[in-house]
Amino acid sequence: MIRAAVLTAATAVLVTAPVGAATVESGQVVPFRGVAGATLHQTRAAVVATLGRPLRENGFGVMTYSDTAIMDVYLTRAGSRGRVRQFVVSGPGFCAKDVVGACSMAAGSEIAMRRAYPGRFRRIVDVTGDTIWWWCGRVGGRAISTSFNTDPRRHMILTWYMADHGTRCPTAAQVRGG
Repeated sequence: MIRAAVLTAATAVLVTAPVGAATVESGQVVPFRGVAGATLHQTRAAVVATLGRPLRENGFGVMTYSDTAIMDVYLTRAGSRGRVRQFVVSGPGFCAKDVVGACSMAAGSEIAMRRAYPGRFRRIVDVTGDTIWWWCGRVGGRAISTSFNTDPRRHMILTWYMADHGTRCPTAAQVRGG
């Protein structure tokens, strides 16, 4: 009876976390570049070489690296031909490079980011009422944005977003609309 329970538990672990799967619970956020060593426009193979195999991957090209925080890598397409088009990360260990205090889930982190990049981030309130600080510019000939949504009372970054928009940045109205 006990042996059957142990085998069932072992099988459940193998089903929920593929062999060799990696978890990423923290990492450096480099605005306009990437997160935890992975970068925008990187191939799927390069992401796996950098971060390890994802915990889960769906048919739309979303690679999930955390069950306790948020570390999602969105590819342009599922499979080996996909390239990174977006990162969505949240958790106390995700901090902006060279910006003291700019970590998600830390009070005052929004202020630290805005001080580090004065006049760059634009405040937008989206259709859900969330406050987003957004900045889009050109990197290597591509339109790249870095943004974060916040808790406006505690000036706390909740979630980081980084996206490759291709040739043109979206308008503020498009960002506001979701």
